[in-house]
Parts: sequence; C-alpha cells; structure tokens
Amino acid sequence: LREYNIMAFCGMVFNIGMNIFFIRVMHFEAIGTAISSLCTQMLTALAQVLIVQSKFHFRINWRLLTTLFVYVAGVIAIANLCHSYLLHKASTSGWVPGFLVMGAVSVAWALAIRLISVKGMFRMLKYG
Repeated sequence: LREYNIMAFCGMVFNIGMNIFFIRVMHFEAIGTAISSLCTQMLTALAQVLIVQSKFHFRINWRLLTTLFVYVAGVIAIANLCHSYLLHKASTSGWVPGFLVMGAVSVAWALAIRLISVKGMFRMLKYG
C-alpha cells in the first residue's frame, strides 16, 4: 500500500505540473488538461502494473495483451469512421448518434474478437 500511495502522490504532482505547463505556459486550456490527464493516467497505470509485477511475480498474458491492442486499434478506427461519416454528414443532429453507433460497434468488435465472452456474461448474470 505504501508504494501505491507514493505512486498516487507522484501522479498528482505530475498532473498539477503538467496542467500548469499546458494551461499557463502553452495556453492550451481544455486540450492541455486532457493531455496532462491522459499522460498521468498512462504513467500511473504503468506504475501500478510494475508494482504488482514486482510484488506478486505474475506472468504476462501475451494473448490478452495482443487482444487488447487489437481492440484498442479497432476502437480508434471505429471512432475515426464515426467521426468522418456520422459527425460531418449529419452535423445538425449533434454528437449523440455518432456516440451511440460507436458504442454499439465497439461492443460488437469486443464480441467479435472474443474479448468479451457471451457465455461468461450469462454465467456471471446467473451466478453473480
């Protein structure tokens, strides 16, 4: 728990520093906040994985990591397609249709590459 508290404190200091840099120095405002939050989340997630790996000596599941990489790449492609075709074509309807289509297609993509198991979902609903 001590390592996690140190990691969280360092992440907080890093995030505040990045926000000051991007908002006050670079004048990026909301985009700067998003960039600093994304960088902080990625670094703290990596730190958490490294802490758990060093404490519990887990093996790396390369198949799961590959599937997650394929899923993320697919979701980025889906987001780009939704942005290109739905947002620009139907600008009067707003962002909600594109968001709903992206969400549904992302779930379908997760099912297609077997990141989500339908059988496992039913088992979880049945047994808790």
